[in-house]
Formats: sequence, structure tokens, C-alpha cells
Amino acid sequence: MTDWRLSGFADEAYTALGEQLIFLAGLGIERIEFRHFERAGKRCSISESTSTERRRLGRQLRSADISCRCVATPVGKAPVDGDFSIQQKQLANGLAAAMEFDCPTVRIFGFQARSAGDHPECVGNLSRLCEQALRDAPGVTLLLENERDVFGETPEQILAALDLVGAENLGFVCDPANFAAVGVDPPAAVRQLCDHIAAVHVKDRGKDDDMVLPGQGQCNWPQILADLGGHHRAMDLALEPHLDVAEMHFGNTTPSGFAAAKDALEAILAGID
Repeated sequence: MTDWRLSGFADEAYTALGEQLIFLAGLGIERIEFRHFERAGKRCSISESTSTERRRLGRQLRSADISCRCVATPVGKAPVDGDFSIQQKQLANGLAAAMEFDCPTVRIFGFQARSAGDHPECVGNLSRLCEQALRDAPGVTLLLENERDVFGETPEQILAALDLVGAENLGFVCDPANFAAVGVDPPAAVRQLCDHIAAVHVKDRGKDDDMVLPGQGQCNWPQILADLGGHHRAMDLALEPHLDVAEMHFGNTTPSGFAAAKDALEAILAGID
């Protein structure tokens, strides 16, 4: 029987970390996907955090007894020919947050390519990020996420990135709904990449490119979870419903919608275990 380990992007429901932590605890979720926090009343990416803010946020996590499963940065969701120093700075902040939060993973992306001719440069950038992480935060793994319009949007590109970078500190976090967005069958993608999947983002894409509850869209979550359960003894499942807003760098879901997404996921899990 697979150990399904839930976490959540609670910034979809609340901006302030304190409210995020109370919300997760109320749902019985003990781990957070840390993407945004509140600064002066506004949403701020963890990749833009200061050392003082990270210490404060770390104290909040420990006080709430909520662990950080992944520091979710936007690193790599940028043009491959852009200012790479910006990506390095964002990663440095993400790695520092991971160290402060005692978190084992940092989420990244594969860079926006103008054409297939840019893919070697994308691989080069990923290699440099892995070298930076190995130097500055040994023991932290970078998790490459598949995403529309970046290198890594198809299973073949993910496999190429992992193979060509060849870094022990580079893993893969699978987002089946993002595969559906580019016309790739999600269960087929999961089967193709199953050996490499370290974690899964749980959301579902409707026929009109809207976001729906897990199990109600194109992803075929019962099949995905059955396949994962047959291959892995344990798997991290990160709720990221995107039910109300699904933008490039964030999503919004009402608290009730987030709770409904959790219930839908757990109903699917109950049906396959």
C-alpha cells in the first residue's frame, strides 16, 4: 500500500503565512509548498525574500509544527537569453529559504526557448543552477517541473533535461495538468516518466482549459494514482487546485474550493487503495 503524503500550496487561499498555516492545520495537512508570503500587505515570492524575512518565516513554520516540503521558486520560468544573474539571485534566496526551513527540495523550471535551437542553452542554464545548488546548499535537490511554453513541457524534453544535465541534485516534479495543457496524455506521460517522479502537483484541467476538481477533468487522476501506487511505495502529492485563478506565477482558490479539492483527491485515493 502506497504512503500518499499530502502537502499544499496554501498561498492559493491566503497570502499571510500565519493564515496559510492555520488553514493547512485545519485540513489536517502537515506540510506546505512554500511559494508566497505577505510583505506590506502584498503577495511576495519566496525567491525575493530577505534573510530577516526567512528567519521570521522559519520561526512561524516551526511554531505551527508545519514542515516545508518544497520551496517553490519561479526560477527558470524566464527567457533563456535573459539576464541569468536574476535567476541566480532568485535561486540563492530559494536555497537560503530551504536551508532555513530544513526543506529538502527547491522547485525550478527549464527556461523559455524561442525554438528547439535554444534547448542546449536551456540545458546549460540548468547545469549552472545545479552547480550553484551543490555549492551553496549541499543536500538540497532541485526539482524540475514540466510547464507549458518552457523547455520541459513534454516527457521527451524532461527526459532530455535530466539526462543531459546529469546532476545528482536534479529531480523531477510532475504536473499532469500541465501536460494536458500541451496536448500530452497525462497518464501516458506519468507512465513514461514514472521512474523519475519525486512528487506530483494535483490539479485538473477541464475541456475548456479551465481548472476543475481532481477527477473531473482531462487528467484521469484515478489512472495516474493507480499507476503511481503500483510503482512507488511512497509519493508526495501537492495540492495546487488553481480553481479560481491560474496565472503564470500563481493561482487562487477559495478556502472552500481548496478543501473540496482535498476531499476529491482523498476520495480517489480511497477508491484505489
